[in-house]
Amino acid sequence: MHNLAFLATRVSLEPGKTLRLGRDRTNDIAVSDPHISRFHAILRVLPDGALYVADNQSVNGIFCGDERVPFAVLRPGQEFLLGMVGFRYE
Repeated sequence: MHNLAFLATRVSLEPGKTLRLGRDRTNDIAVSDPHISRFHAILRVLPDGALYVADNQSVNGIFCGDERVPFAVLRPGQEFLLGMVGFRYE
């Protein structure tokens, strides 16, 4: 099972399904934080179990470590930042 953990929340991720993440309540994963854009990013668990996360033309972008990136491919245990919220792929 693949999960995304953030703000004392854990969301199950279905392999192969593309999910939208952002502040707007219509997203698959909605996060109420003013530093996160309404439709901030897209996520997808790849066939090999890695998590693909891509910026969706947001204002504040995606950070992996100290670097702003247009997208990232993460393995379980790795983290990324949207606005002021840290996300951990499990």
